[in-house]
Amino acid sequence: SNSTLLADAAMGVAGSLPCCGARGSPSQLPPVLSSSPPSSGPSCSCSNFKETGSCRHLPPSLGGTVRPAAPVANESEEEEVKRTVVVDQKKIAWYMREGKALDGGKEIQGRCGIFLDVDGVLHPLGTHGKELFCKLPLLARIVEATGASIILSSSWRLDGEGIQEINDRFREAGLREILDVTPRPRAPLNDIGNRDVDIRNWQNAHLEHVAWRRQWVTLDDLDLSKSLGLANTVTTDPDNGLTDAKVEEAIQKLKDLEKL
Repeated sequence: SNSTLLADAAMGVAGSLPCCGARGSPSQLPPVLSSSPPSSGPSCSCSNFKETGSCRHLPPSLGGTVRPAAPVANESEEEEVKRTVVVDQKKIAWYMREGKALDGGKEIQGRCGIFLDVDGVLHPLGTHGKELFCKLPLLARIVEATGASIILSSSWRLDGEGIQEINDRFREAGLREILDVTPRPRAPLNDIGNRDVDIRNWQNAHLEHVAWRRQWVTLDDLDLSKSLGLANTVTTDPDNGLTDAKVEEAIQKLKDLEKL
């Protein structure tokens, strides 16, 4: 009969599931599968089935419950309210002007220098929303321990809004604004986008005019050690950004360079 065929099909589906088997009386079949008493019905060995007669291991057509969908994150919980960035055009123009003289004395220039990348350092690569700049407190620890000034070498330096947001974030964290930015990259580019070349170009133009001279490090998720030297480079894991261990490495390297 049709009811017997349906019951046999139900047992076949249930029997194919690793934790499910056929047991019990015909009354355990959902009404849609049983209009007359067949010999057996689908069941599952899991505790939820034993307690309620239903579980997510069985298909809904056999009396199972629907697997709950993953909760959809509320965008307001995931995304920070879009920041309003008001660009200080005069200051941004100064940062981007090459051949300029640096402002201020040691108080502004700091006791040492950090050439700073952003993505992969101040937050893991691919970060967005409220997690942006989540590692900024770790950078603040380095600055507090060493008195470093920051030269922005990240691609964030290539547009005014990027530079402005960095300065805004720094002020909110109680840090001084960046001292300067490295020059824009020029072709031909090497395999790391001339990051090391741009840092060297900045140093050639300004290093003799700052108080710290050789006392500098890079914080970057690119490995710059081959061209800039292991003593002057701190390389982060782009998936993690700054960590406590990298903070200590940066502080120690800056202290070691002070002795040279």
